[in-house]
Amino acid sequence: MTESASSRFVFDPSANRQRPLWRRLIPQRWYAHLILIISVAVITFPMFYALLISTQSNPEVYNHKFTPGSKFFDNLHTVMVQRNMGRFMLNSFVIALSIAVGKTVMSVLAGLGLVYFRYPGKWIVFGFVLITLIMPGDVLLIALYRRVVSFDGWPHPYVALTLPLLASATGVFIFRQHFMTMPPDLSEAAQLDGASPIQFLFQVLIPLSWNTIGALMVI
Repeated sequence: MTESASSRFVFDPSANRQRPLWRRLIPQRWYAHLILIISVAVITFPMFYALLISTQSNPEVYNHKFTPGSKFFDNLHTVMVQRNMGRFMLNSFVIALSIAVGKTVMSVLAGLGLVYFRYPGKWIVFGFVLITLIMPGDVLLIALYRRVVSFDGWPHPYVALTLPLLASATGVFIFRQHFMTMPPDLSEAAQLDGASPIQFLFQVLIPLSWNTIGALMVI
């Protein structure tokens, strides 16, 4: 027993030997770090170049100078005030936020109905959702555009731009699959406590689904 124990612990003087300085400074997988650095540089270069030319005048832009100019505030005033870019950015922000929030709300409610409600034809409804996932968006673009243009009762242009995009088959599928992973004991306990479906949604499902909600809003 003593011999076997002593044979396991053998002093190796090379174990405490310090590695050379160049091995400590350069990572072992240096090529992976190099590829990542090059990739980040390639991705960020167009943004850096756009920021750079935003400070230059027209002759400096045409001469392809890579030095900062002195026309940044003049160019900013021209774009935001004369070209009304601030209004365009506000429109984009309002439309994008409305679509993200509305799409998430509709998807959560649809997922709740497909998982926790019993009614005839539920699998047929989910089948139609899967069919719309198979169809590319370009196929539906022209038909959706014609439908929006032919309707004259839109109360505001924001409504016409956001309402047709609130129905998301991807969001319905994501929340349906997410709610399917929930333990059935949660819904049974909520029913025993007398909770309504809306109470079960807001008090149980949504607190457990913030990651999925955030992922869909980003999508």
